[in-house]
Amino acid sequence: MISRFAVISTLRPVSLTVQAVFKRADHTSECLSHSRGKRHNGEAHIQGQRPHDFMPAEVRSLMRSVPHALTIITSHHSPIYSEVDPEAPGEQHGLLVSSFNTVTLHPKPFVSFNIKLPSKTYSAITVSRCFTASGIDSPQTAQAFVNGKHGGVQEMVEQSGKLKNGLGGLWWMRCEWQEYMSVKIGDHMVMVGRVKEAGRYEDSARAEDKRLIYADGEYWRLGEAISSRSDEPPENE
Repeated sequence: MISRFAVISTLRPVSLTVQAVFKRADHTSECLSHSRGKRHNGEAHIQGQRPHDFMPAEVRSLMRSVPHALTIITSHHSPIYSEVDPEAPGEQHGLLVSSFNTVTLHPKPFVSFNIKLPSKTYSAITVSRCFTASGIDSPQTAQAFVNGKHGGVQEMVEQSGKLKNGLGGLWWMRCEWQEYMSVKIGDHMVMVGRVKEAGRYEDSARAEDKRLIYADGEYWRLGEAISSRSDEPPENE
């Protein structure tokens, strides 16, 4: 027969362990609260904002000061690869993004950008399985594509997906969408494409190229270089 003293003695270490776990969890919660801001009813917040709005608003405010290069992304509702004429007619859609970048160059070049859903351009990419990216130096063209969400893209884009002459195009890349590499995160899709063709616009002059960037709610152009460095971009160690 097991005595009451033996049962209590057996349960005591478990009780202490549970208490230790809760104490550690509470300590972790307090650490997170200090890193996020003041606490109100157990949740982090900043003045004038609801608790659950804190992180998005703070990140948005911080990222506004980070310069981002601007790129035009276009696509249309007919395939332009796989034995289909690149000049085949199709309804063009396009948008301005600040997230275009290379993913890797070897063994094959891949690029990526983010697109907010829902999007007609995204729908066009899923149908044609491809898109064209264009670097620009014209704030007028950039703003036209922002306003182009309501129409007007057709007049600025050729059937190939490239910008028409005189719109400030610097370079272009025709890319094949990699659906299996792309992923939905929140209300955005991270789109990945394999570069199939690339070149410079005929009316762009390399010596005068000044890539358009966006920061603090304004359009900017890159200034002069302030130091020399390697041609290779920095990589994570």
